[in-house]
Amino acid sequence: MKSSKSIVIIIPCIIVFVIAIAINLWVTENGVGIHPDSTTYIGTAINILKGNGFYLRGEPMTHYPPLYPIILAISGSFNSNVADSARWLHALLYGVNVVLFGVSIYISTHRNLVAMILGFLIFLSSKAVLTIHSYAFSESPFLMFSLLAYLLFSLYISSNRWVYLILSSVSIGLALATRYVGLALFPPVIIVLFLFVKQ
Repeated sequence: MKSSKSIVIIIPCIIVFVIAIAINLWVTENGVGIHPDSTTYIGTAINILKGNGFYLRGEPMTHYPPLYPIILAISGSFNSNVADSARWLHALLYGVNVVLFGVSIYISTHRNLVAMILGFLIFLSSKAVLTIHSYAFSESPFLMFSLLAYLLFSLYISSNRWVYLILSSVSIGLALATRYVGLALFPPVIIVLFLFVKQ
């Protein structure tokens, strides 16, 4: 019985994952979007791959958090063109994020499959969400780590298993290392933890 329920969830997730990647690759057919910030990220990633560390134009790259250039460098290790590998990276992140978004809704609505599918449609129909996944911006991995943190924290609240809390904390840390605005994730978690412990 449980296996059949799992298949009902897994199949829509796989389908929407593939559709999301296809949409993103179609939108970025001429390459991933480049912004002045993108040149900083990509340039730093290239220097990391060359073994020069977090440097850009001969200066240490300290203005932005370090994780996104590292992720770009990892993706660039599979392709000599970091900008081209960034296109595939963001297509993958778009697919991962739509699944995380839908599954988070599924868990939050007490395993409501219809709500999950509607969540998929809302995510895929958002022009703003597609835009940030089509540029070499740090928002895409930040969203992934934030959604993952929320999902894991929800599992901790429902199961009281500490492993989920630890993994959620790691995800929040990764979100913060991607964008400094990740600090905003801490207060809600602390408040919910306080209320949860008091019950």
